[in-house]
Amino acid sequence: MIDILKDIEDLEKVLKLLAPGSMNDTKNKKAITTILTNMLNYKVSEFKLFEDSMSPTDFGMSNINFNKADENKFDPVVFKKAI
Repeated sequence: MIDILKDIEDLEKVLKLLAPGSMNDTKNKKAITTILTNMLNYKVSEFKLFEDSMSPTDFGMSNINFNKADENKFDPVVFKKAI
């Protein structure tokens, strides 16, 4: 929840810096870029951490025995003409 409040605060700062008349100042442009870059980098690192810790690695494929000699695994497929 603290992260959300920090994002809200940062976005409010950006909106104030984007107000008409204040965009002409180069310090404001740099501050906007810094705030948004830091926010994006934080979100990317959080997603990467989530992805590394929560995503499955092999989708259960390590438990499947792929034996090419066993051709009776599947039912035979019969193709029929449409016309």
